Amino acid sequence: MSWQKCNVGWWSYICLLLGWCLVTPVIHGWLPQQVSGWRYDWLTVAAKGMLWGGLTWWCLGHYRAKLTELPAKLWQFRLPWAFWLSLLGLLAVQTLGQLMRPAPFAVGKLDMGQLINVTLAAGFFEEWFFRGWLLNCLLKTGPFWRVNLMQALAFQVIHFPLYLVMGYSPLVWLGNIACVFPLGLLFGWNYQRSHSIWPSMILHIVWNSSVFFLN
Repeated sequence: MSWQKCNVGWWSYICLLLGWCLVTPVIHGWLPQQVSGWRYDWLTVAAKGMLWGGLTWWCLGHYRAKLTELPAKLWQFRLPWAFWLSLLGLLAVQTLGQLMRPAPFAVGKLDMGQLINVTLAAGFFEEWFFRGWLLNCLLKTGPFWRVNLMQALAFQVIHFPLYLVMGYSPLVWLGNIACVFPLGLLFGWNYQRSHSIWPSMILHIVWNSSVFFLN
């Protein structure tokens, strides 16, 4: 893979990763001690929106020649067979996981602020950057299997600051890696099959929402 061809995508990722390493301790360490409830949720969404959304918007606007799909085409609503197959797979995994719990299908309390945080901040901003920008850019640099593997790995690594701030045990680290990395591959595959970020965004929101409600 030519570094000259992909350096814009990877430099933007490095900037995001460094910024997120600085922001994560604030929004998950210091901020919860200052505010709570919907104020905390909305401040978290705003912080992620400014960093992730601002960087993605700037990259898509300034580096159109690097893209396989122009920004406007990313929002064409297409749900191919790959999406429906993926959706059934995710629902099957969640159902199986609930059946293996001592008290299956225990639906958690609805907290609209947290729900918006999970759906908007994660489902929208993460998919816009990783599939709408990074994978969109990297697809011009090599075969799909390779760039999909690389973007999924990058997607996993950007979750590490949260694991560190939250003080997760090694077992929890392994459990999260076993979940997040395959999801990154799945979301990338859905983008490649649809040339739209709607499928991966919907799948991301469905997965996060099911984890939020059921766990």
